[in-house]
Amino acid sequence: MLVNLYEAICDKDDKVGNYRLGRLVGEVRCKGDGTKSEIIWFPAVNEIRDDPNALWYGEVICDDFMRKDTCDVFNNAINITTGGGIIETEDGPISCREAKNLKPWYRETIEHILEWELRGCIRGKIVED
Repeated sequence: MLVNLYEAICDKDDKVGNYRLGRLVGEVRCKGDGTKSEIIWFPAVNEIRDDPNALWYGEVICDDFMRKDTCDVFNNAINITTGGGIIETEDGPISCREAKNLKPWYRETIEHILEWELRGCIRGKIVED
C-alpha cells in the first residue's frame, strides 16, 4: 500500500477548517498487515508555505516536532470510542463507553489515521493498494 502525505492548506477565512492538499511532502509504503514500516519525508517538507491566503503562511510546512508527532501516530495503537451511553443502577446513573483498539500498521488503522488523527499541517491519502 502506498500512502502519500501532503501539505495541508487551510485558507485564513475558512471558518469550517476545510483543507486542500498542497505539495507532496512524504510517503508511507506498507503492507497494511501490521508489519512495521516508516515514513519517508521528501525535501519539500522543509519548504516555506508560500500561499499568502493560507494559515501558517511563511512557516515551514512541517517542522521536526510535527514530523515526530506524525510518526508517533502511525507507530502507536489508537483507542477509539465505538459506542456507549448511560446505565441506570441502584446507585444512580453510570456513564460507560465501548472502545476499540486499532493496532499500528494495519489498513483499518491507517484509514482511521488519515481520516481523523493527522494534525495541523499534514494530510494523506491512500493512492495504491
